[in-house]
Amino acid sequence: ASLPAAQLLATVDLAADGVKIELRSTAGETLHMTVVGSIPWSGAIGVDASGRFDLARFNPLLEGIGRRISGTVDVNAKVSGTVESPTVQGTVQLHKGSLHDYRHGIDLTDIEGTLEGTQAELRITQLTAHAATGTIAVTGTIGVLQGGWPVDLRITARNAQPFSSSIVSGNVNADLTLTGSALRELTLVGDVLVNRATVEIPNDLDRQ
Repeated sequence: ASLPAAQLLATVDLAADGVKIELRSTAGETLHMTVVGSIPWSGAIGVDASGRFDLARFNPLLEGIGRRISGTVDVNAKVSGTVESPTVQGTVQLHKGSLHDYRHGIDLTDIEGTLEGTQAELRITQLTAHAATGTIAVTGTIGVLQGGWPVDLRITARNAQPFSSSIVSGNVNADLTLTGSALRELTLVGDVLVNRATVEIPNDLDRQ
């Protein structure tokens, strides 16, 4: 499987004091991205990235492993700082998203999210999804430009059914924290209350 074709126009101007770039990518109504700016060898970086893309473009890669996604992502970001110490500011917004994992019974719909770049970290100010009749929400930070990518996330679930299969399904409330380093070790702690759980015994096991 491969991604649908897209057009990429790139201009790179290499000079004694740095590089000027202009990248534009389009693919019908599913992808519009622009990256424009300058990266000096010494001094302040000034690169702007903006555009929108449809997550469904990635389904040809995901369907082979039993997954499917949808939703639109809007990007409006600026890279500044220096080559040695870059910073990212701006927003990434997800609208009308969904995630279906048919192998593991995961079905998340109505996903809405806002991520903000603040200096060296990515702040999740809003990330919500429906899991059957309940909801799941995530807030916190990921230090994408810090050593080890430090993570500090809060995860809550209310009457959520995060997964369902032909054997097991459940409805839960949860209050969890995920902390540590994304590149080394993460720790998940908190409370999970199982409101209701259903376990179906397959007929072939019942006869044994």
